[in-house]
Amino acid sequence: EAGLAEEEPPALKRLARRLGLTTVKLLWSHEPQLCRAIRDKRKARFNRQAAKELLAALGSSDMPPPTLETIAAQVNTSSVTLRRTFPEEVTAIKARRSSIQDVAELRRSMAAFLEVEPPVSCSEISRRLGIKMHHLRQHCPEVRQALIERFALYRHSCARERQRQEREAVRQAVASIHERGQFPTKSKVAAVLGKSRRMILTASEREAFSAMMQELGLWQR
Repeated sequence: EAGLAEEEPPALKRLARRLGLTTVKLLWSHEPQLCRAIRDKRKARFNRQAAKELLAALGSSDMPPPTLETIAAQVNTSSVTLRRTFPEEVTAIKARRSSIQDVAELRRSMAAFLEVEPPVSCSEISRRLGIKMHHLRQHCPEVRQALIERFALYRHSCARERQRQEREAVRQAVASIHERGQFPTKSKVAAVLGKSRRMILTASEREAFSAMMQELGLWQR
């Protein structure tokens, strides 16, 4: 009753929140007549042309637009009515809200990842910042490229280190088998390394095996 008495009655959704209710359906189930009266009063005060002009202005403004619920309250209607009556304008508003508003801040956030150790991929940066990948490409192409190159170098370095460790493990395995008085074979080395799937060594590991066998004098060049 107090809401209905206001010159500009609040939306039923907002009124429900004031009363601590979780859904508008509870208002309708208990006070359908009052709800209908509030809806009709708001509809009578709804200026369609003014609402359309406001939506168009907000959609093309350089400033971030408010939420659809806030806009609906300004023109004495509901967000549902706005979506239903002005689908194109509402779509523009949503697009503006979802776009990156502060490009400078995004670039600063992106640049900070140039100092992160270990380097991370752009997809991981996108996830951490909650930003879509196409925003990174659109607003920060230079920083993004630098991050891509840094991460590529890091992955290459990791691959080289992994190969070095694998080769060293092969060398130690060959030496261990030889010290036990056995003739080292690739299958024995693979077993020492815990290899499965037919005990196959990688190309890098086979090179290390050959080099170690030659060092021990077990193979001739």
